[in-house]
Amino acid sequence: MVMRGFILDGMAPHIWSGPTAPADWCKDALAEADHLGISDFHVTLGAPFHDAVTGEAAYFAAPATMTFKAQGWMVTQSGAILTLAFERVESRWLIAAWTWTKGSGGGVDDVARPT
Repeated sequence: MVMRGFILDGMAPHIWSGPTAPADWCKDALAEADHLGISDFHVTLGAPFHDAVTGEAAYFAAPATMTFKAQGWMVTQSGAILTLAFERVESRWLIAAWTWTKGSGGGVDDVARPT
């Protein structure tokens, strides 16, 4: 099995791909959070816009709200969208790709960088 692994995110460099995409994205996200003094992430999903299974593939998209602390201040990003594509591999559903479309109200890249 070859994992495709695609991640598209509002955080630069915006795209990660290949079998190490999840680990690479996580490393970059944690480094960015540490650099900006961001902690306590929490994501809440709303009712899905789209939720479909066709054979060995599935697609899911839902509104999302993310909250986090930025340098001690609570930040809420609402109106985001989380979209996932799944593939069934050996009777398990695996995420093949996902994207986070940034909403309004501030995001990680809107936080003033400490000098």
